[in-house]
This record gives sequence, structure tokens and C-alpha cells, in this order.
Amino acid sequence: MNGGVSMARWISPTVVTAAMILSGCSDSAVSPKPPPVPATLGISTPVPSASIAGSAVTPLPAVIVADSNGKPIAGITVVFSVKEGAGSATGLTQVTNSDGVASPGAWTLGPQVGVNAMTASVAALPPITFSVLGTAGAATRLNLVSGAGQQDTTHGVLPLQLTVRATDANSNPVAGVAIVFAFTQGSGVLSPASPTDSTGQSSVTLTLGDSAGTYVVQATSGTLTGSPIVFSAEASWPLYHASSIAMGLTHTCAITLAQQLNCWGDNQDGDLGDGTATPRLSPTVAGGGLHFTTVSTRGVFSCGLASGAAYCWGDNSQAGIGDGTSTTRYVPTPVAGGLSFTEIGAGDDHACALTAAGDAYCWGTSQLGAVGDGTNANFRTSPVAVAGGLKFTALAAGSGHSCGVATGGVAYCWGMNRNGELGDGTETDRNVPTPVAGGLAFVSLTAGFGETCGVTTSGDAYCWGYNQGGKLGVGDTTDRAAPTKVAGGHTFSQLAAGSAEVCGITTDGSLFCWGEDYATGSGSASDLSITAPKPVVAPPGVTFSSVTAGDVGGCALSTSSVAYCWGVNVGGEVGDGTKTYRPSLVPVIPR
Repeated sequence: MNGGVSMARWISPTVVTAAMILSGCSDSAVSPKPPPVPATLGISTPVPSASIAGSAVTPLPAVIVADSNGKPIAGITVVFSVKEGAGSATGLTQVTNSDGVASPGAWTLGPQVGVNAMTASVAALPPITFSVLGTAGAATRLNLVSGAGQQDTTHGVLPLQLTVRATDANSNPVAGVAIVFAFTQGSGVLSPASPTDSTGQSSVTLTLGDSAGTYVVQATSGTLTGSPIVFSAEASWPLYHASSIAMGLTHTCAITLAQQLNCWGDNQDGDLGDGTATPRLSPTVAGGGLHFTTVSTRGVFSCGLASGAAYCWGDNSQAGIGDGTSTTRYVPTPVAGGLSFTEIGAGDDHACALTAAGDAYCWGTSQLGAVGDGTNANFRTSPVAVAGGLKFTALAAGSGHSCGVATGGVAYCWGMNRNGELGDGTETDRNVPTPVAGGLAFVSLTAGFGETCGVTTSGDAYCWGYNQGGKLGVGDTTDRAAPTKVAGGHTFSQLAAGSAEVCGITTDGSLFCWGEDYATGSGSASDLSITAPKPVVAPPGVTFSSVTAGDVGGCALSTSSVAYCWGVNVGGEVGDGTKTYRPSLVPVIPR
């Protein structure tokens, strides 16, 4: 021991650490290695491009964080945030796992169709945005959009389309849904329906039918909630305005407020004056551009005045056109002679007109003296002066006779008198004007089929002649050969005699008719005789200014110039677009 080296002195006092061992036993200091630095933020798991709105996104978006060498880094904080679409999410702050990947806890798209976006952010790196298009789910409901509760006139096209929308559970529009539109009340026209478009909508256009009242259309689509959608629309009669109107055998003509000639009904012999033989069920322009002020018709031809000149059209087999021929005319044709008239009246087979000077002229069939020229010539194909040199203020042409009011209100009649229609107390035919018995002073006269009526200066109505169906209005059905006061005590401003009825306008604008019930517009459509004036039911608030009586029907103009008609309507003469019997007033339909 005394010669040896001390153990304590041999062993170095330096402590050997693990770091020294790892570094080759160096005794120098060791620096800790710095943590990896995130260099890139990339997409690990993409999201679907589209998904149903309101649904959970799957797979969830996932990002990967890596260093500059592309090596994934664990433990990096990633913040997720919903930026667009009003969706919801959980677990928005995450730490990358050992693979450098992080995802939110959950992401649910917003309920509405559209883009949804979520961003993923790591400090100091550009964020990444994930986008999903929220789409509509399956249709669950049918909704009303527009078109309910509209109003229009018959045959009108409703201004708003009938529109529905199909939506999903989140009220998003759904395309491609089949919709069926169908009438459940009324009858009109629906345009074809297509499946719902990109806005979820399907629409149709509704054209109303020819009847006034309520129309109902239902839109249905399977078992969708809200189906069927019910649309209702109210149709009213349209308004046709005229300044003059006249109904004949199976046709009617009128003058519009713009002085245009319109006619409708049967057109076999050019009755309508439109240049064709085509029947029309509603007003049709005629007259070739002439501007008419008045029109008259009774049988199968008509006449009117344009700038004072007389024109006639239709059947001319009885020379009623007055153009010097017996050729049927399909357009208004000038009456021969070049005379200027202030009033014109067409009968069944002849016509008469009045000049401003009060001179009366007639033409047409005159076997029984209806032309009044003192002869019984078969035909007068052009105007001849009425005999006697009388000055008239009003004229009327009937089925085989004519009448006029002379200066001072004295009534004269001429022509056939088999039923006492001349009112002279006899049944003798006359070929010259013959005074009407009774000494009454008249302001106007009207001549029908075997009867004549007039309004006196005091507004009283008198009738005489053929009394079938009670059309004299005197309370019975007995013929009268002299004027007899119409029952009821009404004061009239105008009368119109037809083949089966007589009608009148009272001074307060009320409309009355009498005669064979089915032709009077009374609405009952019976075969009874109405032997005294019976009120015709008018629309609320409507009063009348003039009336015309045809073969089995009539028309009236309201004080606001609206045309209403009624009658058997066999030729479409009522003008409502049909040939349906109309026992009550219906408006003429302009088309």
C-alpha cells in the first residue's frame, strides 16, 4: 500500500453523464434540438362537392400539417371556422395527430340551398377553405305562389298565371316535380303544365270559358303536404258598348261608339255585311270602313246610315237592298238615288227612310202597298216617294206595313192590314198613308209582325193590330183595329215591336216587355201569354235608354251604352258566343 498509488488520486473527479456517453464522452455542453416548424397546410381528406342542405358533412374535412421537408408534424393546433352557409360545427379547435392530421368534431350544412364554407387555419400559414354546395332534398310540400282569387270577363285570359312551388323539408325549392292542374268547377282552357323548374315553380295560364260565375282549378302532386292547391276565379260578362242596335230574324247589328258597324248571328245571305256567309257568335266588324250612325233590321237584311247616305246588305230577293237590283249583297251597298237621310227603318221585305226635310221614301216588296206610293207594284228596287206629300218626323217599317208620324203628331200607316195593324179601324189594305184612328198625337211609332205601337206626346203607350200572345199589352189576346192603351199606367220614352213581343223603355229607364213569354226576356221561358207590361230583370243599378225587338228576342242599350240581349238564339243573334237559349238578359260579348 505504501509503494502503490492511491485509488483516490487515480480516479478522476469528473462525473460521466449520459450526454457524455452519447457524445463520445465529451465533457462539453449539449444544446436541446428545436421543435419542427410547420411549413405547409394541406388537405388530407376532401369534402363532397354537394350534399343535401341541413345534412351532416361526411366525410369531414381534414388537413395535414408538415414541415419544410414535407414531414407531418404532430401536436400542431388547427382552428376550424364556419364562414358561409349558416351551418353549425363542433370541435373547431383540434391538434394534429401523429400523422399531422386534424379534423373538426362535426359539420352540419345550413338549411338553405347554397354554398357552405369552412376554413382551417394554422398560425402563420395561409388558411384552407372547404366548400360544399347545399342542395334541396326530396319534395315534401306544395305551396301556393300566385294566381288565386282573380277576376276577369268571360273568355278572358287571367293576368296572373296559376303558380305553385314544390319545396323540401327546409322550404328549399325542388325542381323536376310533376304537377297536375285540372278544373273542378267551370270549363275553360289551361295551358300545358311542366314539371317544377329550378325555382321549384310550375305555372299554367287560365283562359276563362263562356259562362259567368266561379271557376275552380286544383293543382295536385302526389301526397305532398298542401296538395291540392285550390285556385278560384270569378268571371263576369264583358261589356260591349254601342250607340245603336237592331235584332232581326236570326242576326243582330250594332254601331259602336266609334261608329263602326258590327254584326253577329246567322249569315246565310250576307246578313252580317262582313263580305262572307260565315255565321258569327259575337260582334264582327263589317261595313268596309264606313262610319255609321244608326242601323235597322227586322228580317234577313239590314240597313244603316253613314254620313247621311243609306246602305243596305243581306238578302235582296224582295228588293229590300234598294240598289236597283235583286242581287243579294254581302257588304253594305249604297241605296240607289243618292238621297241623304236622317232616319232609316228596315222591315221584313221593305225599307223606308226619312230626309231632313221630312220627306219619306220606301223601297222593296209592295204587293200590299207597304211602299206607300199609291200602287201595288210587286217590287220597288230603288227608293220611291211615299204618296200624299206629307212631312214626317218619324218612320217605322214592319213585316208588311209601314207607319209614320206626320207634323203635329198625327200617325199614318199604309200596307197590309189583315189584323188591323194600320189602326184605321178596318182590316183593309192601304197603298197610301192613311190616318190612324183616335186622334192621338204621337212622337214615335214601331211596326212589328202584324202589330203597331206608338208613344204619345204624354208618354202613354198604345198598340193595335195582331194580338197573338198578348203582344198589344192591353190585358188580353184580342186583336185591335184601332189604338188601345197599353195596360199598367207606365210612361214610356220608346217602344220596339218584334214578331212575338213588344218591349218598351219607361222614362225612368226601366225595361218592360209583353207578348209570348219565351221571347220577352222575362226569364221564365214559358209558352204563356204576357198580356201586360212585365218588368225585365236588369243587372243591379242598370237602366236603359233604347230597346229593339227581333223575331224571338231582343236587345237593349243601357244608359251607359252597354248592350244586353236575350232570346231563342237559334242563329247566335244574342251575341254571347253561343247558340244557347237565353230567356233573360245577358251582355253581348265583344271579341
